[in-house]
Amino acid sequence: MEKNKVILKQAIFFTGMFLLIIFAVSVFGVEEVDYSIKNTRPWVVDMFVRGGITMYMILACSIVGLYITIEKSVKVRKNMLMPSPFIAQLRNTVKSNDITQLMELCKDKDISIAKIISSGLNEYREGISAVREAIDNQGTIEVGYLAQHLQIMGVLANMAPLFGFLGTVTGMISAFGVIAGYGSSRPDLLAAGVAEALITTAYGLFVGIPLLISYYYFDGKVSHLSLEMQETASSIVNELMHGGDLGGI
Repeated sequence: MEKNKVILKQAIFFTGMFLLIIFAVSVFGVEEVDYSIKNTRPWVVDMFVRGGITMYMILACSIVGLYITIEKSVKVRKNMLMPSPFIAQLRNTVKSNDITQLMELCKDKDISIAKIISSGLNEYREGISAVREAIDNQGTIEVGYLAQHLQIMGVLANMAPLFGFLGTVTGMISAFGVIAGYGSSRPDLLAAGVAEALITTAYGLFVGIPLLISYYYFDGKVSHLSLEMQETASSIVNELMHGGDLGGI
């Protein structure tokens, strides 16, 4: 059920993004390049205009991808998920063999490691196997939270070059259309089609490559941190189990 909701949300997101692009293009249009007038625009704006309609799609990919990258840079950090002072406090509490104190320490803490340990301790009356299962389950939930939007980043990393290649195709179609209509008498229009093809390809790769690198980087970081959190939680519970309060379950 949850998986279906996630798929539905992603479908709505991509549909909304596509409609937004179409709306922007339909309202503002794509500025026609007049090569008979000396270009006074900044080169970034000039390249964007020359790239044609697919540049709007590549721009949308870069904006959303940048947002996700910033979000993951803030959230997927060890000191956010399992702060060293809090871990030290947990281990000091474990030494007292007081499960109630440990549960109070983790209660209502908006920290991933606290949620994992708390979920395990809540099941201590059901046996140590139930505790470990709860830790694994909560660990999976935290991984899902950390990996949120990563799939979208992966999709965008593949979409941006595809939009670039789409611009390549439309640019070459435009160029061959000029040849068919004017022959070699309009080299400016022919150059405009070729420029569109090359610019969109370059920008599609320019956006797609960093997004792909970011995707694999954060995907690996999420996997590493989730494993470290589960190992830390299990270690703390094992210390408590062998120390006293959980030893008899």
